[in-house]
Amino acid sequence: MVPAHHLPDPVTRRFQIVPLDLRRVDDLPAPLVTAIFDADNAEIADIIAACRSPRLARLPRLIVGSAELLDRLRDAVPTSDVVQAPLWERDARDLTRRVEILADLGAAWLSLELYERAMAEGVTGLTVAEPHGDDMPVVYASPTFERVTGYRPDDVLGRDCRFLQHPEVAPAARQALREGSRERTRTQVVIRNVRKDGTPFWNEVTVFPFRAQGVDLPLVGGVQHDVTELVDARARVERLMHELVQRVAFDQAVLDALDVGVVTGDESGRI
Repeated sequence: MVPAHHLPDPVTRRFQIVPLDLRRVDDLPAPLVTAIFDADNAEIADIIAACRSPRLARLPRLIVGSAELLDRLRDAVPTSDVVQAPLWERDARDLTRRVEILADLGAAWLSLELYERAMAEGVTGLTVAEPHGDDMPVVYASPTFERVTGYRPDDVLGRDCRFLQHPEVAPAARQALREGSRERTRTQVVIRNVRKDGTPFWNEVTVFPFRAQGVDLPLVGGVQHDVTELVDARARVERLMHELVQRVAFDQAVLDALDVGVVTGDESGRI
């Protein structure tokens, strides 16, 4: 890595500079956002190996050094990684701007990687659809969509998620989803769906419009969450409450029909 004392103060004040041992890249602390290599003070083979390491493969990198060394690197690493001339000999503002751009890009890649991991390990499915007439064909489905529905992402691309709906789905829920997608308003419903193996389940579906950089995008997101256990539990509670009300009404009717008085008391004999 470029020696820290060669970096301008704005860079060292904003970023934590971690010494980079090219032969122990995988042991570096996380998270990393960018790497700057000094080709004049490192072995070419070590730089190439470090760039190919999983720790740095998706990381924005900058390699600086003499023209001769950089020519040897161009065939082994992406040309965007190579800058001809040591950056620390340039204007400090130019170097600061370059490092900031790399760091921001690296932070974006890190956020994307964390998001992908969260989606892979989560229990909520995500789809992105693009309106096409009366249909909403799916253009993206997260890995967890299969966990919820049984369908692999490749099974649903280009299809409208209506195929998941149970034949006995409530018309009101179907209409709410249709209107929410068409009018681009956040809408949440619990709807009866069917998994790929034919098993019915209750799906809490939320549709929402996508907006980025202050502009509405022609895309509609959909989040799916299996709430079958919750719906079944609520149904059991409602059934028990109904049975309790009926039992109380029955007991009261029996007491009202008796020709004798009935008195109840606690353990101490108090009425």
